[in-house]
Amino acid sequence: MPRKTADTLSQTQRLILTQAAHHPEQRVLCPDTIKPPTFRASLSVLRTRGLIADMPHAEGKRGRQVCLIITAEGRAAIGIMPLALVAPEEAKGSDPISGADDKPKPSKQALLIALLSQPEGATLETLATATHWLPHTTRAALTRLRQRGLAILTVRAAGVSTRYKLAEQSPAASAEAMA
Repeated sequence: MPRKTADTLSQTQRLILTQAAHHPEQRVLCPDTIKPPTFRASLSVLRTRGLIADMPHAEGKRGRQVCLIITAEGRAAIGIMPLALVAPEEAKGSDPISGADDKPKPSKQALLIALLSQPEGATLETLATATHWLPHTTRAALTRLRQRGLAILTVRAAGVSTRYKLAEQSPAASAEAMA
């Protein structure tokens, strides 16, 4: 097993930093899956390496700092771009923390229906590749679509992959099945 170098992060440290990077206020909180003694030991290492710091102006009882936040170095250590480096035009269309766009991404179920709606339909391999699912998951999704009322035809021919396609039906029935 390769030795860890001083600049690598443990799984616990990576989990703490990732949770802090996704917190709205960038706060470092103890994840439910980490025991408090392990969390405290990780905090001292992260603080020493400059990956977390005390939140400015956060004083508790007796004047002590009580809140920790992730630093730009901490975000860089887990591969998340620091908030200050996000260009303003990029920040308008996406969430800087998660990188998600404002416009909704079509669901995988909608992608399946679009592929099945083609005149020639689609093979299981095509559906699995498009959704990044395994074949058994893709077949289960087809079953769920059938249970919701979509008529999916299975077209088998000798020497050719099985194709799946939507049967001709009214648009209202397919909209009702998706609701």
